[in-house]
Amino acid sequence: MQELETELLHAGQELARLHRELEVLRDRLRRESTDRSDLLDAVSHELRTPLTVIGGYHRLLLGDDVGPLNDQQRKFLEESQRSCRRLDAFLANMLAASRAGGGAEVLELGRAPLAPALEAVAAMFEALLAERGLRLSLSFDPAAAEARFDPPRVEQVLTNLVGNAVKFTRAGGSIEIATRAFSAPDNEWVRRWVEISVSDDGPGIAPEHRERVFEPYVQLGERGAGGIGLGLAICRRLVEAHGGVIRLDPREGGGCRFSFTLPAEPPRREKVR
Repeated sequence: MQELETELLHAGQELARLHRELEVLRDRLRRESTDRSDLLDAVSHELRTPLTVIGGYHRLLLGDDVGPLNDQQRKFLEESQRSCRRLDAFLANMLAASRAGGGAEVLELGRAPLAPALEAVAAMFEALLAERGLRLSLSFDPAAAEARFDPPRVEQVLTNLVGNAVKFTRAGGSIEIATRAFSAPDNEWVRRWVEISVSDDGPGIAPEHRERVFEPYVQLGERGAGGIGLGLAICRRLVEAHGGVIRLDPREGGGCRFSFTLPAEPPRREKVR
């Protein structure tokens, strides 16, 4: 009986110790969560203030009060204005996700055509492509005309991928945005998907690093120049929130081929015959 009481006493003491450690961990997590929220609020404020100023100047320049614009000037200003709006929407979504708990992505999913999103991103980079002497081509699979996705979020993924391709493709090089439809077995079912790829003829990435590029804050040689290593990590999180996957493969002839998948339809599946 005495041994049992001793064991129960020791067990109670150990349980009390674990409880104290758990409370310490909870306090630490609460502080870290508060710190992250405060940081997001500060970053959002510091970014949104200049965005508001830039947006105001856009409206002035696109109005009639400061003089006429030629067609090319108006086009460039309108693309710049759209980019500011995308960034402002991204900041709002990031804050909403953080406050909703756990930083989960907030998506507005629906069936939509892919071409407008891809063409909008291509138009955004038109001036930069011309400045660097690069060619951007679009290749659309008619069978991959639509998918189930959140257009602003997919534009964000494409902007990151095309921006990287522009950054690392040498003058005179080429970039391609392509789509294709495919089906993949899922146990005894077949599910329909759309793949979107961005290919470039830049320096490429060594095989042993092709998975690491999607990790936060990873920078690899020439491909890591000029950034903090978050773009591809954000891309992966957004793609996975859609239920898809993102990957990197070598491009035939040299360079990189980034591709990601989106569901072509809601989770209605066709049974394999």
